[in-house]
Amino acid sequence: MSALAINRNLRDSMVVFLSSVAASGLVFLFQLIVAKDLGLREFGSFVLLIEIMSMIILLSDAGLAVAFVNLFVKARSRSSGEADYLLWVSMRWKLMLILGAVLLGMIVSRVLPGTEAIGHWVFAIAVLGAVGESFYQFGLSMLQAQGRIMTLARDRVLLPLARILLVGLLHLTGLLSLESALLANAAMAVGFGMLIVVRLIHRGDIEQVALDRRMAIRGELQKMLRSTQIASICVIATAKLQFFLVDVFSDSAQLGTFAAAHRYSMVASILTVAATTVLMPLAAAVDSRAAFDKYRAASWRLSACFAVPVLALVLFADPILPLLFGAEFDVAVVPAQIMLLGLVLSMFVTPLSYTFYNASAAPALAWLNAGQLVFSCVVGLVLIPTYGAIGAAWVSLGVNVLGLAVIVTVAATVSRRLS
Repeated sequence: MSALAINRNLRDSMVVFLSSVAASGLVFLFQLIVAKDLGLREFGSFVLLIEIMSMIILLSDAGLAVAFVNLFVKARSRSSGEADYLLWVSMRWKLMLILGAVLLGMIVSRVLPGTEAIGHWVFAIAVLGAVGESFYQFGLSMLQAQGRIMTLARDRVLLPLARILLVGLLHLTGLLSLESALLANAAMAVGFGMLIVVRLIHRGDIEQVALDRRMAIRGELQKMLRSTQIASICVIATAKLQFFLVDVFSDSAQLGTFAAAHRYSMVASILTVAATTVLMPLAAAVDSRAAFDKYRAASWRLSACFAVPVLALVLFADPILPLLFGAEFDVAVVPAQIMLLGLVLSMFVTPLSYTFYNASAAPALAWLNAGQLVFSCVVGLVLIPTYGAIGAAWVSLGVNVLGLAVIVTVAATVSRRLS
């Protein structure tokens, strides 16, 4: 690879990283504004709905974006018609996944007691927003596949920025409530989702793609989806289960406490995205024991740098969290500290798992995801009914410790295999 290509890749990675951090920061700010206006209990209801919507968004993808990006580059190298046909096939898959995800979201919402006081029209607005954002996220994947990095970076930031402006206006005019916050969230998602998809989709010359090539493209997509969907569903279920268990077995105050603690820990998630952006390309080049040892040392150094600000958030959570969310959210300090400690552990070991794909050890990650889901369910049922938000935080820490143990064990096997 030429020096020019390397520099371009580094520039593109940095642009994507900065736009991801900016978008995550705007999402965090959006929820801070809402928390200050709604208070502890109503903020818990707001975040519960957001988590249900997030579940719909994630299930309506379930590995489709990753499969599309990987296959699009190959299809485009053969012909523009094949690339356009892959896009249309992916969109049909997207519609089916969205339908299934919305139906599941409706079932979950009827089971959870925290949604009983929420009107049907409010929930309908939230679902509409989830569908809009699902298309918006897929549009971003389309831009990534097409290599339109600067457009991707811009569009990634526009939706959360528009939400901030609208919710800020509602806050200043005294109109911000649970209903208006959800309406603002949904209206922006639908608008940007329609805009980005309509702008990118065109039929092109797919009629010129032969029938056998169409069947081959559909087969490749289905094969890749089968290998990613189970792991994706396990990860999604593990991430949402603690919220749902807190809602079922605790009161609205505990739900609001856990919601604030979870949102406070988002800062660590942003830093994890940063580490992933830097380390993924390095992990892809690991093909020997020496390269593995070098990568491991580099990942630990980088993780140590990112862990420092997270540990500062742990140590100073007592003054920072109530300052950000409001005085009544001081009960979320201890759960937030526990969750952040788990994320610090994850920062050091998760990068090792990036090397598993080259070493044919990727199935171990699927088994790990399934094990974490079972652990989260069993231990959550024991701790959350008694300890509420703190119990959920301990479950989160336990999930990360389990991941640490499995990843370190598999990484040792990968290291020996590369010798």
